[in-house]
Amino acid sequence: MFPRYLFIRLSLGAHNIAPIRSTRGVTDLVRFGDDPTPLPDGLVEALDANADTATGIHHEEPLIFLSGDLVSILEGPFAGQTAQFETETSEGRVMLLLELLGRPNRISLQRDVVRPAH
Repeated sequence: MFPRYLFIRLSLGAHNIAPIRSTRGVTDLVRFGDDPTPLPDGLVEALDANADTATGIHHEEPLIFLSGDLVSILEGPFAGQTAQFETETSEGRVMLLLELLGRPNRISLQRDVVRPAH
């Protein structure tokens, strides 16, 4: 999920970060300003918990839609509209048929802005 990034736990001021910066493959620490940027507690653990145990790879949630299913659009200019699911693209988007002006129109939206219609 974060190629070539290494997450470490340290206390700034209590640990010397010079050996980290001189490690082969390490360019620098992620910083905003002069100080390394801390992550919220539990973030690394949450990422780890959602990774495939065999490969460490994160997979997006599988879609629960089949072609023809009705979905509700949650955000954007079509929020609140119901559309017919067509397919998912490799870019994390979905293709939908939305009826506008009395005819179906194909639209592409981010997959996380649609839910099953109730």
